[in-house]
Amino acid sequence: MLEKISAFVRGKDKAFFRELAYRVLDAMDDKLKKVYIREKYDNFSWIAAVTMLFPREISKQIPFITYTGTPDRCFHKLAGIFDEDPSPMVSMFTLSADNFRESERDDLFDSYVDNAYTESSDRERFFAFLSRTGWNSIGKDIINMYHLFSVCEKGFVPSPGDSRKSFAALKSVIRSATDSDIVSVYSVMKNVMDAEAADFFGNEAVPAMKDKEAADRILAEVTAFSLEPSRSLKDVRSVISSYEDHSDEVRKCISLKSFDLLDYPAGRYYCLREYVASGDPELAGALQGFDLDSLSAEAAAADGKTCAEALKNSFPLKPSSKEMLKETVIGSAGTLPGDTLISLFGLAIKEDRAFAMRLSEAVSDGRPDLAEKFIIKSSEAGDAELASFISDAYVSRYVSGGKDLLPAITFMKERGPSGKEHLARLIRALAQSIDFSGFGPFPAAKAATELIPETEPESDDAARIRMLVNADRIRREGRSDLDLDLSMLDDAAAKSYINLCLGAPMPAKHRGQWISDRLECLKSRPDEAADRMCTSVITTMYAAFDAETVAAYIIAAKNIGASDETVYKRLKLDPKQRAKVRKHLGSGFEESFDAYFGKEEEPSGSLKDKLTGKQKDSEGKRSAKSILGGLFRR
Repeated sequence: MLEKISAFVRGKDKAFFRELAYRVLDAMDDKLKKVYIREKYDNFSWIAAVTMLFPREISKQIPFITYTGTPDRCFHKLAGIFDEDPSPMVSMFTLSADNFRESERDDLFDSYVDNAYTESSDRERFFAFLSRTGWNSIGKDIINMYHLFSVCEKGFVPSPGDSRKSFAALKSVIRSATDSDIVSVYSVMKNVMDAEAADFFGNEAVPAMKDKEAADRILAEVTAFSLEPSRSLKDVRSVISSYEDHSDEVRKCISLKSFDLLDYPAGRYYCLREYVASGDPELAGALQGFDLDSLSAEAAAADGKTCAEALKNSFPLKPSSKEMLKETVIGSAGTLPGDTLISLFGLAIKEDRAFAMRLSEAVSDGRPDLAEKFIIKSSEAGDAELASFISDAYVSRYVSGGKDLLPAITFMKERGPSGKEHLARLIRALAQSIDFSGFGPFPAAKAATELIPETEPESDDAARIRMLVNADRIRREGRSDLDLDLSMLDDAAAKSYINLCLGAPMPAKHRGQWISDRLECLKSRPDEAADRMCTSVITTMYAAFDAETVAAYIIAAKNIGASDETVYKRLKLDPKQRAKVRKHLGSGFEESFDAYFGKEEEPSGSLKDKLTGKQKDSEGKRSAKSILGGLFRR
């Protein structure tokens, strides 16, 4: 029978045979579809040829009839007819060799149909493969099985698109597939792997394999595939976050010795982090063959523990990669977490002093809180030279940066004798920053006064600092802790200092005492002090004239030796105000007051005389008016 069919097919149109085979498989997948062959007396041969393309047990599933005269009532999938066409409602395909339209078919399966009855046929091998895998159904899926057969038994390498067909067939026969089948399909799928395929090989195919070594290799590679998106990561945070999301997959890859993670930047960070956790000697060897790049170095630098371990002398990383990591840390010192930098600095003190010095320079300018901790850590490690080096940079930053010196002074005070030299520098800088125009450095000055006896107790710098603190007490309390001698200041500085001391608003009560106390503190510069106090007195007079306050000012100013010109020249008093003020002055101050303003003359006559004189004048005017009136009446 096979020979007769072979002879028949060899003399016929292969395109028709291909289309017929495809139509039959398509009809078997759809209960509404049927195929009718209208080749007259050749119908039998064509039906035999198409069913013999498949093993006997499978082809038995194709219901066929070699001839029917009533196609409208035919229940067979494949039937031969002569002239009468079936109803359009029944027939989907009616084929004849001289009139058919080719479908979009599978080229590889077409080649199988073309050669099924030639000497080069792999028909029997295909049947054996179907039997081995347990395949027993008919439909277009058998085309996928032919792809699987071609890959597994013939070593065929399909196109990326056709690889999906062999993969689909393997999924359907995975329980009966051999390790060789799985490896063969995986080898053609690995370059076009997607998430579905990776999941299948990792969770179904690999567990079905008996060859553990081959299974582990595939598992490692598909696990690495799940990390494939990491290849495109560009942001440090996303790299670290990606590790945390896929740590299980990373560990699986490394446990399976799949070190191809090192081929991309994020993977290098993964491996660094895993080595810190595991100490795997094989991973150590793999790490030594790769250089860090900027992304993996930045990720490692941002991960304090990994970075600290990676920079140890014993860590299996190429020297060039360690240098890159150091440079990354230095460049990122302004933003890296403080705990990370402190940890790295502690390691550097022990293993790489040059790196410790560079790291301290990187933080001394912008992160003084870390510089302080570096100084303490250096001292605790017994490296006084390094502590001094960092202290110099730390103090220089405060001295030259125009910043509040209080934090630095407080810190150096706590360091005791080891900070004495740097404390002296800070106090000198503080003194030089004082211009008495305001209380800007007051907190630092107040803290420094407690330390001056330990540094330069008799210096001009110490005196300036004490004077600033003293100005605050004069301003608030009207008392001085110092026997102030402002002669050490030039005129401009003395004026600024006096303004600072007398800048508080005058109280509503006890003004006389308030004025006297403050002027007494500033008696070494009487005219300047009196002139500034006069400003306060004049300011209060805008609201309401207070003769007692003006008199108290005059008495206090004269008591400290202020000149008459200074005391009186800015007081604009009218006669009534002068009279009121004079009543509150003691006998010792009336003379100078009268000398400057001039003594007021007493009005002549009594009030009664004045009033009588006015009355006489009035009567005289009335008499004259009466006389004139009488003249006009005549």
